[in-house]
Amino acid sequence: MVGKLQPLAQMTRRLQVLAQITGRLQALAEVAGRLQAEVQKAGWLRNMALKAAGRVRTLALEAAGRVGSLALEAAGRLRTLALEATGQLRTLALEVTCHLRALALNAADLLRMLVLKAAGWLKTLALKAAGRLWTLNTLQEEKLKVKRHNVDRL
Repeated sequence: MVGKLQPLAQMTRRLQVLAQITGRLQALAEVAGRLQAEVQKAGWLRNMALKAAGRVRTLALEAAGRVGSLALEAAGRLRTLALEATGQLRTLALEVTCHLRALALNAADLLRMLVLKAAGWLKTLALKAAGRLWTLNTLQEEKLKVKRHNVDRL
């Protein structure tokens, strides 16, 4: 009877080994299921990342277009302002030139008048000095005559 039980014991051991292998395979199947879920999640995340990257690229292109438009508008406005400022500076320069010319003419007239007055004063002074010199010469001549006359009398 023991000999008949031995194949049953071997079968039991084999069944136990098969049960262990089945348990391990079930555990591996569970791990594989979890991995498959993670892979699906990773795929979903990848798709979301690709969509987000596409949206970011689109937004960046739109922003670049808007920035380009704003830059062109600003450049146009700056050009307009520069042209206006140039025109205003030119107008101011012409006005200042006219004012400076008028001031120069007025200054020239004033200098001419001052020179004429100074010449008149110098002429007057010269005439007065000449008159005084004439008077001094006349007085000296008379003194000399008086001295000669006095010397002659002596």
